[in-house]
Amino acid sequence: KKKFLSLLEENLRTQWAELFRYTKVGKTVEYLAPGSKELHNGIAKSFENPCDIIVLDQHGVIAVGTSLEDCKEHIIRLEHVSKMVLKML
Repeated sequence: KKKFLSLLEENLRTQWAELFRYTKVGKTVEYLAPGSKELHNGIAKSFENPCDIIVLDQHGVIAVGTSLEDCKEHIIRLEHVSKMVLKML
């Protein structure tokens, strides 16, 4: 799993630049205890640089947008790229 997340993060910016045309993916937040202040701080730090979606290791994703439809589109794009990265493994 760690290999997947690091490979995804590496390849998002180099091999799937088209993803960033419509969706800005923030830095992955390492695994931190659910509901903890550390998790809160990790999420806040990841959103310091403007982005539309972040990955929370072992938790899921957080997407932001002007509507639920925008958020859904960001998640769909990330899921599509994630499937391609999994196939690379």
